[in-house]
Amino acid sequence: MVNRGLICVLLLSSACVQDGLDRQAEERVQLDSHFYRCQVQPLVTKSCAFMDCHGNDERPLRIYAEQRFRINPDWIDYEDVITEAELAANLRAMEGFVEGADGPGSLLTEKPLDARFGGRYHRGRDLYGVDDVFLSRDDADYKVLREFAAGAVDTPDCVPMVGGLP
Repeated sequence: MVNRGLICVLLLSSACVQDGLDRQAEERVQLDSHFYRCQVQPLVTKSCAFMDCHGNDERPLRIYAEQRFRINPDWIDYEDVITEAELAANLRAMEGFVEGADGPGSLLTEKPLDARFGGRYHRGRDLYGVDDVFLSRDDADYKVLREFAAGAVDTPDCVPMVGGLP
């Protein structure tokens, strides 16, 4: 015997579809691994990769960094240089927070920007009772993050920035 109620529910639920599921992967901004390694990794190590923030597996955006969270849970020396596997994992994680060709308007750039200055809610501000990571779109580190999200590239021989200086 056919359950007409079940058939109605199935038909009605099939009419509910989420927009954007047919969007092609080609619409995504291609994030440059060299720009990430040299410009962005030092920035997120300094500002985001703390164990209580993005330095753990419980966060949607998890960041590995020297002297912080490492890919190998049995790591002996946390001061070892970040590995290629960790850099690649960080880059993949960040790709999930860049929304299509509008990279600069993505979660990657708007979450760390204080909501009082045009960003989106970021729980870190509430957790620590201080200002958010970036207070202005004019912040030098914020500009680097926006360039990265927009698809900026660097050369394979680039030198990683330390504290905003080469």
